[in-house]
Amino acid sequence: LVLGAIASFVIEKELVKASAFALAGAVFSFVGLIHGEAIGIAKSLPVAFSYLAVAGMLFYVGKYAKLEASPSAVHA
Repeated sequence: LVLGAIASFVIEKELVKASAFALAGAVFSFVGLIHGEAIGIAKSLPVAFSYLAVAGMLFYVGKYAKLEASPSAVHA
C-alpha cells in the first residue's frame, strides 16, 4: 500500500505528498511492520534507508524542481 501511494502521488506530480508516504514507509520498515521477517527495531535497515533516500529525493524535487504542466491541463 505504501508503494502504491507513492506511485500514485508521483503520477499526479504531488511529490511532497509522495515523500511523506516514503518517510512513513521508512518508519514502518525500520520497526519491522513491512518488509521484515519479524517485528522489531532495525530488522530491515537497507530497506528503511532506501525509503528514506527516496523520501529525501522526492521532497527535494517536489520543493525545488520546476515540473511541466500535464498535457490535459495545457489543452483544457
